[in-house]
Amino acid sequence: MSTMPVSLPEDAFIGPYRVVRKLGQGGMGVVYEALHTGLGRRVAIKVLRGELAADKEVAARFAHEARTVNRVEHPGVVQVVDLGEQPGGQPYIVMEFLRGQTLAERLKAQGGSLSWEEVVGLLVQVAEVLVVAHRADVVHRDLKPENIMLIEDAQLSSGLRVKLLDFGIAKIIDEANANHFKTKTGALLGSPAYMSPEQCKGSERVTVQADVYALGVVLFECLAGGMPHVADGPGHMVVLHMFGTPRSLRDLRRGLPEPVYALVERLLQKAPEARPSMSEVTSELRRLQQSARSGLGPRTRLGVATVAIVAAAAVALSGLWRLKSGRFPWQPAPIQVASPVGSPPVSPTERLPQPSAVAPAASNSDARQAAKAAAPRPPAGTASRGQPSPPAGDLRFAPVDVVKRPTDAPLSIKPVR
Repeated sequence: MSTMPVSLPEDAFIGPYRVVRKLGQGGMGVVYEALHTGLGRRVAIKVLRGELAADKEVAARFAHEARTVNRVEHPGVVQVVDLGEQPGGQPYIVMEFLRGQTLAERLKAQGGSLSWEEVVGLLVQVAEVLVVAHRADVVHRDLKPENIMLIEDAQLSSGLRVKLLDFGIAKIIDEANANHFKTKTGALLGSPAYMSPEQCKGSERVTVQADVYALGVVLFECLAGGMPHVADGPGHMVVLHMFGTPRSLRDLRRGLPEPVYALVERLLQKAPEARPSMSEVTSELRRLQQSARSGLGPRTRLGVATVAIVAAAAVALSGLWRLKSGRFPWQPAPIQVASPVGSPPVSPTERLPQPSAVAPAASNSDARQAAKAAAPRPPAGTASRGQPSPPAGDLRFAPVDVVKRPTDAPLSIKPVR
């Protein structure tokens, strides 16, 4: 019997649904686009592979997927609307039809990686779905880009709504189901590239922290354009998840906000208890999303806060300066007018006394009279050029002529000979 699923031709019928085309295939079955013949409703149908239908455990797990999906009530989970079985015994699940692309297809179209803002905006929706699933005691256990569907939605700021697919190997954590669907010894459920260390060990105690680890791998891949571990094959990959050191995202993708690096490192911790809860992951992704929407990264916000603090301190100091000096620091100090010693200081705003009017210039005769009065008188009893000295009390001076020359001093006194 062939291990590959045999595709149904177009116009074939699965119950009341007519096959339109094949959408894809996985390890357990094939997915088709189909149309309900009576209602005209477009749906997606997953049909279990024929060779697996004979395995009661696999068939039970396939039907278990439908019940698990309906247990997680969230718009981010693809809805199962019907469950049936083909005449040959192959079970099928009817789900809502989604028009969009998977995250794996988007990564390929964008060259392998996306901006950190877009990645945070998409994975915060994935985390929110998983928070609801974990509250319902459901672990997805196969989280990867192929199982994250992106649907156009104008109501969201990002324009894309996330739908989480394929709960085929999901595990319900409760006592009633603790012993159900145990795999054969050594069997691994999941995709090795995204499996947590505890899944790789084949542990029966796989908790919700397995989804936290897988989300960390998806986050790393979307940012770095590659996986945290590079392996030669599935077996090598399993060993690396258990014992290997992940590659450094800082070396593969520089310039990301520091909280992004820190979050990836926390998600990829080997010990489940060392990883954050999905609720904590959701809160951190929301903070990063808010940073992306505001256009300010953590470093930029720190710089803006520092500038605001410095500006506030400057305003406060300016106010204290004004209270002390009566002016702001940037205003010039008032000019102090020097005052004679012993006189009261003159205010710069006080008007100085105006000088008195200057008398008009004197005539030549007046100048001669003034010079005559100012000339020194000779001592009494002396004579000039042999003339007898005038009597005491009768002092006389020789007449003078005041002449102003361009080359001489402004005024010169010349005796008349």
